[in-house]
Order: sequence, then C-alpha cells, then structure tokens
Amino acid sequence: MPSNTGYPSFFVGQRLTATLLQSGQPNQAWKIASTARQNTTTRTADPDLSLAVEANALYKGEFMLIYSSTSATPGFNWAFTVPSGASGYYTYSAGQTTTDTNITFPIASGGGPPTVNGTLGLGGKFWLDTSSTAGNLAIAWAQLSSNAAFVTLEAGSWMEFKRVE
Repeated sequence: MPSNTGYPSFFVGQRLTATLLQSGQPNQAWKIASTARQNTTTRTADPDLSLAVEANALYKGEFMLIYSSTSATPGFNWAFTVPSGASGYYTYSAGQTTTDTNITFPIASGGGPPTVNGTLGLGGKFWLDTSSTAGNLAIAWAQLSSNAAFVTLEAGSWMEFKRVE
C-alpha cells in the first residue's frame, strides 16, 4: 500500500528539477486514429495505448476503450500486458442494454466484455505493482473468435495512470 506521503515527495528547501516535477504528473496515452483487426484471436498490444513503467513502483490509473464491429460474431478480447513479475487488479464496467459488468480481475488476466454489433465503450480503474523489472503497461486486444468482420478500437480511447509509490 502507498505511504501517506505519496510519490514524489516534496520537501521544504528541496531543489525542484524538471524531472522531479514531471514525475508528479499522470502518464497518458490516447488513440488519435482507430485501429482495426480481423481474422485473429491473438491479443497484440495496441500501437497507441502503451506506456513505460518503472521497476519497484506502484501505480493507479483509469482507462476508457471504445470499440466497434459490424457484426456481433467476432467479439472484443482484451487484457493488460505488464512487465515480468508485476501484479495488480483492475475493474471495468461495460454498458449494454442486456448486460452490465463490474468485476475485479488480476491485472494480467484476459477476457472480454459482451460482444457488440455497433459501438460500445468500457471504462475502468486499475492498480499495478511492478517488481524488479521495468517495462510497458499496454492494452492488448484481438477478436474473441476469429472472423472476417473487423473489430476496431476507436480513436478517443485512452489510458492514464500515476505513480503513487
């Protein structure tokens, strides 16, 4: 659990550098352009939704994914990819007229929200505790079942997190 002082810690008389001030800001990744995938169930990191994380650090964050398909058949299968040895949990909500989901999962697990014919968004929160290995936190995704219909992660999807310890 994080300490009450937070990260980074600022002290009276401390020299403030650009690096120290920047470390207190959230890290953000945004999709500027949509990415479409078809005929694949192999989750691959999204080219836009990936950010570096440090070793031996604790992060908290939020995300919003907007995805679409012209058919409900392929579905949307997603998960976080994390550095080796990292742990954590996430929760998400995916609204649809017949199904709402709000469950907590281990950060490295997979799964997918309800299939969709049209556009659907899901949003959630997470925390990530890295071990001695730095790397990237990314959102990886593919179709739930391989299909010729495209599944698209839409522009406007985003991820944001801040180091807290």
